Amino acid sequence: DCFTHLEDLPNELFYEIFVYLDIYDVYEAFSKVNTRFENLLNDPTLPIQISLSSISKSKFEHYNTNIIIPFQYRITLLHLSNPLIIERLFSPISILLKFIRLENLHLRNIESKYFQEILIHLISLP
Repeated sequence: DCFTHLEDLPNELFYEIFVYLDIYDVYEAFSKVNTRFENLLNDPTLPIQISLSSISKSKFEHYNTNIIIPFQYRITLLHLSNPLIIERLFSPISILLKFIRLENLHLRNIESKYFQEILIHLISLP
């Protein structure tokens, strides 16, 4: 009998799979499983894409504390549509400067005051 275990799969395959999953779910499922998965998740070259359309305030706070803040330098895509989350995430607005790998920013239902401030800070990103 020949069995393949999840841990026998190469890192590259996990990276490909992670692209199709919500990063929050990936961290919930794989963090603290073992050292290999911790290293995979904490790889600074692994880009993080975040899409928060409908999320409760408590889940957002957990997401923000455990994913967004510690890994903001790895976030390449940010899709936000809840005005309260936009306000909370970019408060203070200078926090945007820490998203140094941000390539795509999708904002829906944004208040004009935040839009102008965000545009000003986006110019400063690399």
